[in-house]
Amino acid sequence: MERRNLTQAVTACVLMLAAAYAAPEQGGRIERLENALLAPCCYSEPVSRHNSEVAAKMRAEITAWVSEGKSDREILDTYKKLYGLRVLAEPEGSTWWWSNIVPWAVLLAGTLLAVRILRKWRRSPRPSPVETSQEVVNVPDMDYE
Repeated sequence: MERRNLTQAVTACVLMLAAAYAAPEQGGRIERLENALLAPCCYSEPVSRHNSEVAAKMRAEITAWVSEGKSDREILDTYKKLYGLRVLAEPEGSTWWWSNIVPWAVLLAGTLLAVRILRKWRRSPRPSPVETSQEVVNVPDMDYE
């Protein structure tokens, strides 16, 4: 347990030192990259908010790589090679299309269809009431014996 705490403390110190040496304009870039990646231990939170050793290590690496001058694409590609596409908070390529565009298109099509059906129902003629006559029709009684 002590070794784990020591590792976390050293990682936190390295991260703070790297952040101190990062230029102010790089701070926003570092933050964007940390929010663009999910912690690979559970893929539930971005690296910027997750409290795990892997996330702390990734934060330190991102800060160091940005300070070295690596591009965002290079950093993201490195993590995609290590952990796969699942590490990205926002999917890329066809996955992005299916998760961001298709649901809105289906919602729009459904709304238009519902409006069309409702208008058609409103325009359809209402049935006229059935006229009943005052005449009484006698129906003979029948024995079924």
